[in-house]
Amino acid sequence: MSLSNLMEFEKEATMTKNDLLKHLYTEQFKQDEMQDAMRRARLIPIIIGVAIIVILVFVALANAQQISQPIYLTASWYSMESLKREGTYKLTKGVMANGQLFRNEGFTCATRLFPLGARLRIIHVKSGRYVFVKVTDRIGKRFANKRIDLSKAAFSKIADLNDGLCRVRIEVIND
Repeated sequence: MSLSNLMEFEKEATMTKNDLLKHLYTEQFKQDEMQDAMRRARLIPIIIGVAIIVILVFVALANAQQISQPIYLTASWYSMESLKREGTYKLTKGVMANGQLFRNEGFTCATRLFPLGARLRIIHVKSGRYVFVKVTDRIGKRFANKRIDLSKAAFSKIADLNDGLCRVRIEVIND
């Protein structure tokens, strides 16, 4: 074997060795990448679960703050006579949204801001007098976010019926 052949053989052996190392490193790199991808794939459901929990906590806190803050509205009152005068009685025959017959003496109210059956404390802003009522009916859409309609008996506990309207603060009573 000549010197030049020996140098070429050594050169080929070195290239092969380098190629072999490159191949081994490439295979190891591919395996590492695959393991990283599998780790990330296992983390995705955990990350999504944590994100959902965080969102639910923020929604719950926002709802809790919204409920605990008092709402200010204008209170008016209605009676069986006023229902007949305005023509509503012809449609409802005095039956409220909860299915019960309206009574002037009941401590009830009509609103769209709270669910039927909710218990509320209605506080007259100026006098501080208050009354507890139950949501039994719905107010017309025109006044949905501005007013709460109290029964004649409930309104008379916090203001004079001749006033007709008064500013009130509303608090939800959690039983």
